[in-house]
Amino acid sequence: MSNEQFQFLMRFLNKIADDERLNASHISLCFALIICWNDQKNKFPFKISRRILMNYGKIASTSTYHICINNLISFGFIRYEPSYDPYQGTLVTLLIRTDG
Repeated sequence: MSNEQFQFLMRFLNKIADDERLNASHISLCFALIICWNDQKNKFPFKISRRILMNYGKIASTSTYHICINNLISFGFIRYEPSYDPYQGTLVTLLIRTDG
């Protein structure tokens, strides 16, 4: 990981830590996303799988997963580019909000 990538990661982590709207499920999903980002050489966007994210984030309910993903999108933490092709994969980019 380059210094620039590390600095981005630290800013992202600080933003999620400071946001009072996020609960433990959101935080665990963010860490699962970071693991996937790291596994894919810290490139944006990166591919995700609901099954893998739920496993990494220790999220048992698909309902909780979807609520958290939708919150992270609406709160400006991720850009989500869905794919309905299981071979292509859904793409995600981690974002650092500039508001509030």
